[in-house]
Amino acid sequence: MLKRIVTLGVMLVMMVGFVGCGGGNGIQFNIGDVGDFSTEAFDEHPIITKLVKSVDELQQLCDESGITYTGEKYDETFFVDKAIIVYAFWFNPHKTFELNKIQISDNKIVIHTTIYTQKGMNYPAVTSYTFGCYEVNKTDLMNATEIQINTKNKTK
Repeated sequence: MLKRIVTLGVMLVMMVGFVGCGGGNGIQFNIGDVGDFSTEAFDEHPIITKLVKSVDELQQLCDESGITYTGEKYDETFFVDKAIIVYAFWFNPHKTFELNKIQISDNKIVIHTTIYTQKGMNYPAVTSYTFGCYEVNKTDLMNATEIQINTKNKTK
């Protein structure tokens, strides 16, 4: 009987621990339509990290940065409960980029990424411009005022 009570107590503590630690995993996101964004018409390719919560904000981002969005997915219906984080940046295409998680902390969106370099490889100093578009629930980022990118560099 004592063994059964101890086992149930340990199971209860483990369940509480798993539920309590769930917030450290970040918020849920989906990879968006990155192929519909471009800066091909311009010589400059700006670095962008922007939370977009409406069609008007998307249009404003395009107008201010020179990027174009040719897709149809991000319309008024999409922005009812969702938002997108647009992240445009330069990186070495010979390395691997991974988005680990997105968290919200003190009204700041923190995007955790890792760039992997193959061990023992010498890569040319080449950079490529790319877009990241991450779809999130609008309520998860309701009070967010800024975005921070935390990047770790690792070798494989």
